[in-house]
Formats: sequence, C-alpha cells, structure tokens
Amino acid sequence: MQNLLKIFEGYHEPIPGILAQSSVHQFLHHDIYDLPPIERFAFGNIVLLGDSAHAMTPNMGQGAGQSIEDAVILAGHLKRSATIKEALKRYEDERIGRTSLIAKMSNRIGRVAQLNNRVSVSLRDSLFPHIPAKVMEKQLKYLYDVKFEGLL
Repeated sequence: MQNLLKIFEGYHEPIPGILAQSSVHQFLHHDIYDLPPIERFAFGNIVLLGDSAHAMTPNMGQGAGQSIEDAVILAGHLKRSATIKEALKRYEDERIGRTSLIAKMSNRIGRVAQLNNRVSVSLRDSLFPHIPAKVMEKQLKYLYDVKFEGLL
C-alpha cells in the first residue's frame, strides 16, 4: 500500500486522498500476459474461437470484437461447407492471419504505451501528436476491413 501511495503522491486530489482512505483489500492487481499466437484453431471436430484461439492484450479493445467476427465467420463456413471438417478448416485458414496480426498490433501498442524510461516516454509523447491522421487511419483500416458478405 505504501508503494501505491508513493507512486500517486504527485497526483491531484482526490486521487491521493482516496488511496489513503482505502484498504489494501479493496485493490485488485491483475498482470497482463502476452501469449504467442497459436498455429491452429481446429482440431478434428473441435474449434477454438475468441480468447481461446487468440488471446490478446486489451490495448486495442479487440478481444470481444474478434470473438464476434470469429462466430460470424464460423457460422458462415458451417452453413456453406459440405462437412464440419471443411468448415472448420476454412474458418481456421481465414482467421489465423487476421487475429495474429491484431494481437501483435495490440501488444506493440501496449509496449509503447507502457514505456517508463524518461527518454523513451519523452520521445513518444512528443512524436505521437505529430503523426498524420492519414497514417493512423491506414493503421486502423485493417480492423474495419472485414468482409461478411455472403457468409450468412
């Protein structure tokens, strides 16, 4: 608790006051672990989707969104394929590349956001506001460029 008070001692009120009045038992600490992407989502008649297939750090807020995409795309392949095995293979082939890239992007954003070296933080904070909007839009376009037509 003393460490927490020390970390936030320079913050504006009410932050230090709230911390000072709080019990150590009122705080939750959950580490975030990055898992390397897996190479398969389908195993016989079993398929993984969501976090079980592609756990990702929360930096882009994409966990639930990618799970929904998984479900829609899996449903489409189940509807259009002759066998479950074929559907699961198509789903796996379609989703592995996209989800792996998004998980890696999220991890990179988290590493940059959590820099703590003064020089690195200063560089990040001075350079990021000057990144042209077009560059940021191009980076994010991949997130919104999913095709659902004809799936359901």
